[in-house]
Amino acid sequence: MELGDQVLIYTGPADADDLMVILQDGGVECERIASLDALLDRVKMIGAAVIAEHALSPAEQAKVRACVDTQPPWSSFPFVLLAAEDTGSCMPDPLAVFGAVTVVPRPLDPRSLVTNVRAALKARQRQFWVRELLDNRTQTRERLEHSERRQRLLIRELHHRVKNTLATVQALMGSTARSALSVEEFRQALLGRISALSHVHEILTEDKWQEAPLRALFLSELSSFGDSIRLEGPDVMIPSHLAVPLAMAAHELAANALRYGALSAPGGRVNVSWSIEPTPERDILRIQWREEKGPPLPVPTRRGFGTQLLERVLRQQAAADIEIDYNPAGLRVTMSVPLPQRTHFHLFEET
Repeated sequence: MELGDQVLIYTGPADADDLMVILQDGGVECERIASLDALLDRVKMIGAAVIAEHALSPAEQAKVRACVDTQPPWSSFPFVLLAAEDTGSCMPDPLAVFGAVTVVPRPLDPRSLVTNVRAALKARQRQFWVRELLDNRTQTRERLEHSERRQRLLIRELHHRVKNTLATVQALMGSTARSALSVEEFRQALLGRISALSHVHEILTEDKWQEAPLRALFLSELSSFGDSIRLEGPDVMIPSHLAVPLAMAAHELAANALRYGALSAPGGRVNVSWSIEPTPERDILRIQWREEKGPPLPVPTRRGFGTQLLERVLRQQAAADIEIDYNPAGLRVTMSVPLPQRTHFHLFEET
Protein backbone atom coordinates (compact mmCIF):
# COMPACT_ATOMS: atom_id res chain seq x y z
CA MET A 1 0.00 0.00 0.00
CA GLU A 2 1.43 3.35 -1.03
CA LEU A 3 1.55 6.51 1.02
CA GLY A 4 -1.85 8.20 1.10
CA ASP A 5 -3.90 5.17 0.00
CA GLN A 6 -5.54 4.26 3.32
CA VAL A 7 -8.80 5.61 4.76
CA LEU A 8 -9.43 5.75 8.51
CA ILE A 9 -12.98 5.55 9.85
CA TYR A 10 -14.09 7.20 13.11
CA THR A 11 -17.80 6.77 13.71
CA GLY A 12 -20.20 4.99 16.00
CA PRO A 13 -20.07 1.16 16.17
CA ALA A 14 -23.05 0.59 13.86
CA ASP A 15 -21.85 3.09 11.24
CA ALA A 16 -18.35 1.64 11.27
CA ASP A 17 -19.45 -1.87 10.30
CA ASP A 18 -21.62 -0.61 7.44
CA LEU A 19 -18.97 1.82 6.20
CA MET A 20 -16.27 -0.85 6.19
CA VAL A 21 -18.43 -3.06 3.98
CA ILE A 22 -19.37 -0.22 1.60
CA LEU A 23 -15.81 1.05 1.15
CA GLN A 24 -14.19 -2.38 0.87
CA ASP A 25 -16.77 -3.41 -1.72
CA GLY A 26 -15.79 -0.21 -3.57
CA GLY A 27 -12.12 -1.24 -3.56
CA VAL A 28 -11.04 1.24 -0.87
CA GLU A 29 -8.47 0.18 1.73
CA CYS A 30 -9.86 1.24 5.10
CA GLU A 31 -9.40 0.76 8.82
CA ARG A 32 -11.63 1.44 11.80
CA ILE A 33 -10.13 3.72 14.49
CA ALA A 34 -11.31 3.53 18.09
CA SER A 35 -10.41 7.07 19.18
CA LEU A 36 -9.98 10.51 17.69
CA ASP A 37 -6.50 10.82 19.19
CA ALA A 38 -5.38 7.67 17.36
CA LEU A 39 -6.75 9.08 14.10
CA LEU A 40 -5.03 12.44 14.53
CA ASP A 41 -1.72 10.70 15.27
CA ARG A 42 -1.83 9.10 11.81
CA VAL A 43 -3.71 11.68 9.79
CA LYS A 44 -0.55 13.20 8.25
CA MET A 45 0.29 9.96 6.42
CA ILE A 46 -3.13 8.63 5.41
CA GLY A 47 -5.23 9.30 2.34
CA ALA A 48 -8.48 10.43 3.97
CA ALA A 49 -10.55 10.23 7.14
CA VAL A 50 -14.27 9.43 7.32
CA ILE A 51 -15.81 10.91 10.47
CA ALA A 52 -19.39 10.81 11.69
CA GLU A 53 -20.57 14.21 12.85
CA HIS A 54 -22.37 12.79 15.87
CA ALA A 55 -19.12 11.12 17.05
CA LEU A 56 -17.40 14.46 17.67
CA SER A 57 -17.94 16.40 20.87
CA PRO A 58 -17.17 20.14 20.93
CA ALA A 59 -13.86 19.37 22.67
CA GLU A 60 -12.94 16.88 19.95
CA GLN A 61 -13.85 19.41 17.27
CA ALA A 62 -11.32 21.75 18.86
CA LYS A 63 -8.69 18.99 18.74
CA VAL A 64 -9.34 18.50 15.03
CA ARG A 65 -9.01 22.23 14.39
CA ALA A 66 -5.73 22.37 16.33
CA CYS A 67 -4.35 19.47 14.30
CA VAL A 68 -5.44 21.06 11.02
CA ASP A 69 -3.66 24.28 11.96
CA THR A 70 -0.32 22.45 12.21
CA GLN A 71 -0.28 21.38 8.56
CA PRO A 72 2.58 22.44 6.29
CA PRO A 73 1.67 24.77 3.39
CA TRP A 74 1.43 21.95 0.84
CA SER A 75 -1.06 19.93 2.95
CA SER A 76 -4.82 20.03 3.37
CA PHE A 77 -6.11 16.96 5.19
CA PRO A 78 -9.11 15.56 3.25
CA PHE A 79 -11.99 14.76 5.60
CA VAL A 80 -15.30 13.15 4.64
CA LEU A 81 -17.95 14.15 7.19
CA LEU A 82 -21.07 12.03 7.55
CA ALA A 83 -23.82 14.51 8.41
CA ALA A 84 -25.96 13.91 11.46
CA GLU A 85 -29.49 12.74 10.77
CA ASP A 86 -30.74 15.58 12.93
CA THR A 87 -30.69 18.67 10.73
CA GLY A 88 -30.21 20.79 13.82
CA SER A 89 -26.54 19.81 13.93
CA CYS A 90 -24.19 21.08 16.61
CA MET A 91 -21.62 21.76 13.85
CA PRO A 92 -22.98 24.73 11.93
CA ASP A 93 -19.72 25.38 10.02
CA PRO A 94 -17.75 22.20 9.19
CA LEU A 95 -15.16 24.19 7.22
CA ALA A 96 -14.19 26.05 10.37
CA VAL A 97 -13.38 22.72 12.02
CA PHE A 98 -11.87 20.64 9.21
CA GLY A 99 -10.58 23.14 6.68
CA ALA A 100 -10.98 20.79 3.70
CA VAL A 101 -14.12 18.69 4.08
CA THR A 102 -16.70 16.91 1.98
CA VAL A 103 -20.09 16.59 3.68
CA VAL A 104 -22.04 13.45 2.78
CA PRO A 105 -25.74 13.68 3.73
CA ARG A 106 -27.85 10.94 5.24
CA PRO A 107 -29.35 8.58 4.45
CA LEU A 108 -26.09 7.33 2.94
CA ASP A 109 -25.90 6.51 -0.75
CA PRO A 110 -23.11 3.87 -1.03
CA ARG A 111 -22.14 4.99 -4.54
CA SER A 112 -21.93 8.64 -3.48
CA LEU A 113 -19.88 7.73 -0.40
CA VAL A 114 -17.35 5.70 -2.41
CA THR A 115 -17.11 8.44 -5.06
CA ASN A 116 -16.45 11.15 -2.47
CA VAL A 117 -13.90 9.04 -0.61
CA ARG A 118 -12.06 8.25 -3.85
CA ALA A 119 -12.02 11.96 -4.73
CA ALA A 120 -10.56 12.71 -1.29
CA LEU A 121 -7.87 10.06 -1.84
CA LYS A 122 -6.91 11.54 -5.21
CA ALA A 123 -6.73 15.01 -3.69
CA ARG A 124 -4.45 13.75 -0.95
CA GLN A 125 -2.27 11.89 -3.43
CA ARG A 126 -1.79 15.11 -5.40
CA GLN A 127 -0.73 16.82 -2.18
CA PHE A 128 1.93 14.18 -1.61
CA TRP A 129 3.13 14.71 -5.17
CA VAL A 130 3.39 18.44 -4.48
CA ARG A 131 5.39 17.70 -1.34
CA GLU A 132 7.77 15.53 -3.35
CA LEU A 133 8.20 18.28 -5.94
CA LEU A 134 8.90 20.83 -3.20
CA ASP A 135 11.41 18.49 -1.57
CA ASN A 136 13.13 17.95 -4.92
CA ARG A 137 13.19 21.69 -5.54
CA THR A 138 14.72 22.27 -2.11
CA GLN A 139 17.37 19.62 -2.72
CA THR A 140 18.11 21.06 -6.16
CA ARG A 141 18.44 24.54 -4.70
CA GLU A 142 20.78 23.26 -1.98
CA ARG A 143 22.91 21.44 -4.56
CA LEU A 144 23.01 24.58 -6.71
CA GLU A 145 24.00 26.74 -3.75
CA HIS A 146 26.71 24.23 -2.83
CA SER A 147 27.95 24.23 -6.42
CA GLU A 148 28.01 28.03 -6.51
CA ARG A 149 29.94 28.19 -3.23
CA ARG A 150 32.44 25.67 -4.56
CA GLN A 151 32.77 27.58 -7.83
CA ARG A 152 33.49 30.81 -5.95
CA LEU A 153 36.06 28.96 -3.86
CA LEU A 154 37.72 27.51 -6.96
CA ILE A 155 37.80 30.92 -8.64
CA ARG A 156 39.46 32.45 -5.58
CA GLU A 157 41.90 29.53 -5.52
CA LEU A 158 42.59 30.00 -9.24
CA HIS A 159 43.29 33.71 -8.75
CA HIS A 160 45.60 32.85 -5.87
CA ARG A 161 47.41 30.18 -7.90
CA VAL A 162 47.79 32.42 -10.97
CA LYS A 163 49.22 35.18 -8.80
CA ASN A 164 51.66 32.78 -7.15
CA THR A 165 52.60 31.21 -10.48
CA LEU A 166 53.36 34.57 -12.07
CA ALA A 167 55.44 35.51 -9.04
CA THR A 168 57.30 32.20 -9.32
CA VAL A 169 57.95 32.70 -13.04
CA GLN A 170 59.19 36.21 -12.37
CA ALA A 171 61.56 34.92 -9.69
CA LEU A 172 62.74 32.10 -11.97
CA MET A 173 63.52 34.52 -14.78
CA GLY A 174 65.47 36.88 -12.54
CA SER A 175 67.45 34.19 -10.76
CA THR A 176 68.12 32.21 -13.95
CA ALA A 177 69.37 35.35 -15.69
CA ARG A 178 71.76 36.09 -12.83
CA SER A 179 73.22 32.57 -12.79
CA ALA A 180 73.35 31.90 -16.56
CA LEU A 181 76.66 32.36 -18.39
CA SER A 182 75.08 32.79 -21.85
CA VAL A 183 71.77 33.55 -23.52
CA GLU A 184 71.42 29.93 -24.61
CA GLU A 185 72.09 28.67 -21.10
CA PHE A 186 69.48 31.11 -19.80
CA ARG A 187 66.96 29.94 -22.41
CA GLN A 188 67.46 26.25 -21.73
CA ALA A 189 67.37 26.61 -17.94
CA LEU A 190 64.30 28.84 -17.97
CA LEU A 191 62.38 26.57 -20.37
CA GLY A 192 63.13 23.55 -18.18
CA ARG A 193 61.94 25.27 -15.03
CA ILE A 194 58.77 26.60 -16.61
CA SER A 195 58.11 23.12 -18.04
CA ALA A 196 58.41 21.71 -14.51
CA LEU A 197 55.85 24.24 -13.31
CA SER A 198 53.55 23.25 -16.17
CA HIS A 199 53.79 19.55 -15.29
CA VAL A 200 52.85 20.02 -11.65
CA HIS A 201 50.00 22.36 -12.57
CA GLU A 202 48.64 19.72 -14.94
CA ILE A 203 48.72 17.09 -12.18
CA LEU A 204 47.04 19.42 -9.69
CA THR A 205 44.33 20.39 -12.18
CA GLU A 206 43.22 16.75 -12.38
CA ASP A 207 42.25 16.94 -8.68
CA LYS A 208 40.85 20.50 -8.79
CA TRP A 209 43.96 21.91 -7.12
CA GLN A 210 43.48 19.90 -3.94
CA GLU A 211 46.15 17.19 -3.90
CA ALA A 212 48.69 15.46 -6.12
CA PRO A 213 50.31 12.01 -5.85
CA LEU A 214 53.96 12.38 -4.84
CA ARG A 215 54.92 9.52 -7.15
CA ALA A 216 53.28 11.32 -10.09
CA LEU A 217 55.20 14.52 -9.29
CA PHE A 218 58.50 12.63 -9.42
CA LEU A 219 57.54 10.71 -12.56
CA SER A 220 56.63 13.95 -14.36
CA GLU A 221 60.25 15.11 -13.97
CA LEU A 222 62.19 11.83 -13.95
CA SER A 223 60.39 9.33 -16.21
CA SER A 224 62.40 10.39 -19.29
CA PHE A 225 65.55 8.94 -17.67
CA GLY A 226 64.11 5.42 -17.73
CA ASP A 227 65.95 2.73 -15.74
CA SER A 228 68.48 5.26 -14.47
CA ILE A 229 65.87 6.36 -11.92
CA ARG A 230 64.51 4.21 -9.10
CA LEU A 231 61.51 5.39 -7.08
CA GLU A 232 60.72 3.72 -3.78
CA GLY A 233 58.11 4.72 -1.22
CA PRO A 234 54.44 4.65 -0.20
CA ASP A 235 51.67 6.28 -2.19
CA VAL A 236 51.35 9.73 -0.64
CA MET A 237 48.89 12.47 -1.60
CA ILE A 238 50.56 15.87 -1.33
CA PRO A 239 48.50 19.04 -0.76
CA SER A 240 48.76 21.64 -3.49
CA HIS A 241 50.84 24.14 -1.50
CA LEU A 242 53.61 21.51 -1.16
CA ALA A 243 53.36 20.04 -4.66
CA VAL A 244 54.93 22.98 -6.52
CA PRO A 245 58.10 23.32 -4.39
CA LEU A 246 58.63 19.53 -4.33
CA ALA A 247 58.23 19.28 -8.12
CA MET A 248 60.65 22.17 -8.63
CA ALA A 249 63.12 20.49 -6.28
CA ALA A 250 62.92 17.26 -8.30
CA HIS A 251 63.51 19.22 -11.51
CA GLU A 252 66.56 21.05 -10.14
CA LEU A 253 68.10 17.87 -8.76
CA ALA A 254 67.52 16.05 -12.06
CA ALA A 255 68.99 18.94 -14.07
CA ASN A 256 72.03 19.03 -11.80
CA ALA A 257 72.47 15.23 -12.08
CA LEU A 258 72.21 15.42 -15.87
CA ARG A 259 74.83 18.15 -16.07
CA TYR A 260 77.28 17.20 -13.36
CA GLY A 261 76.15 14.07 -11.55
CA ALA A 262 75.06 10.48 -12.02
CA LEU A 263 72.82 11.08 -15.04
CA SER A 264 75.73 12.56 -16.98
CA ALA A 265 77.59 9.23 -17.11
CA PRO A 266 76.68 5.83 -18.63
CA GLY A 267 75.52 3.47 -15.90
CA GLY A 268 74.83 6.28 -13.45
CA ARG A 269 71.77 5.89 -11.26
CA VAL A 270 69.59 8.00 -9.01
CA ASN A 271 67.62 6.44 -6.15
CA VAL A 272 64.72 8.50 -4.84
CA SER A 273 63.07 7.15 -1.71
CA TRP A 274 60.56 8.58 0.71
CA SER A 275 58.81 7.56 3.89
CA ILE A 276 56.35 8.89 6.44
CA GLU A 277 57.76 9.38 9.93
CA PRO A 278 55.19 10.14 12.66
CA THR A 279 56.04 12.77 15.28
CA PRO A 280 53.99 14.07 18.24
CA GLU A 281 53.16 17.26 16.32
CA ARG A 282 52.59 15.97 12.76
CA ASP A 283 53.87 13.46 10.23
CA ILE A 284 57.14 14.19 8.43
CA LEU A 285 57.69 13.28 4.79
CA ARG A 286 61.33 12.23 4.49
CA ILE A 287 62.67 12.31 0.91
CA GLN A 288 66.16 11.04 0.07
CA TRP A 289 67.94 11.66 -3.23
CA ARG A 290 70.96 9.37 -3.71
CA GLU A 291 73.21 9.40 -6.78
CA GLU A 292 75.66 6.62 -7.59
CA LYS A 293 78.08 5.50 -10.34
CA GLY A 294 78.49 9.03 -11.61
CA PRO A 295 81.66 11.09 -12.02
CA PRO A 296 83.46 12.22 -8.86
CA LEU A 297 81.55 15.13 -7.42
CA PRO A 298 83.64 18.09 -6.26
CA VAL A 299 82.29 20.50 -3.68
CA PRO A 300 81.02 23.55 -5.63
CA THR A 301 82.85 26.83 -5.18
CA ARG A 302 79.64 28.86 -5.47
CA ARG A 303 75.96 28.24 -4.78
CA GLY A 304 74.06 27.93 -8.04
CA PHE A 305 70.43 28.83 -8.52
CA GLY A 306 69.38 25.18 -8.19
CA THR A 307 70.93 24.97 -4.75
CA GLN A 308 69.43 28.32 -3.81
CA LEU A 309 66.00 27.14 -4.97
CA LEU A 310 66.25 23.95 -2.92
CA GLU A 311 67.23 25.80 0.20
CA ARG A 312 65.05 28.90 -0.16
CA VAL A 313 61.86 27.64 -1.82
CA LEU A 314 61.58 24.40 0.13
CA ARG A 315 62.25 26.16 3.42
CA GLN A 316 59.96 29.11 2.75
CA GLN A 317 57.07 27.38 0.98
CA ALA A 318 57.22 23.91 2.52
CA ALA A 319 58.86 24.63 5.91
CA ALA A 320 61.28 21.84 4.98
CA ASP A 321 64.71 21.04 6.39
CA ILE A 322 67.35 20.42 3.69
CA GLU A 323 70.60 18.50 4.09
CA ILE A 324 73.00 18.49 1.11
CA ASP A 325 76.06 16.22 1.16
CA TYR A 326 78.51 16.55 -1.75
CA ASN A 327 79.79 13.03 -1.25
CA PRO A 328 82.50 12.07 -3.81
CA ALA A 329 80.53 8.88 -4.52
CA GLY A 330 77.43 10.84 -5.43
CA LEU A 331 75.23 13.67 -4.28
CA ARG A 332 73.11 13.01 -1.18
CA VAL A 333 70.12 15.24 -0.45
CA THR A 334 67.64 14.70 2.38
CA MET A 335 64.43 16.75 2.52
CA SER A 336 62.23 16.65 5.63
CA VAL A 337 58.79 18.11 4.89
CA PRO A 338 56.10 18.57 7.59
CA LEU A 339 52.74 17.26 6.38
CA PRO A 340 49.25 18.50 7.23
CA GLN A 341 47.23 16.13 9.39
CA ARG A 342 44.90 15.26 6.50
CA THR A 343 47.61 13.84 4.18
CA HIS A 344 46.78 10.31 2.98
CA PHE A 345 49.26 7.50 2.46
CA HIS A 346 49.03 3.76 1.80
CA LEU A 347 51.17 0.69 2.37
CA PHE A 348 54.79 0.65 1.27
CA GLU A 349 55.41 -0.04 -2.41
CA GLU A 350 58.46 -0.33 -4.63
CA THR A 351 58.86 0.53 -8.32
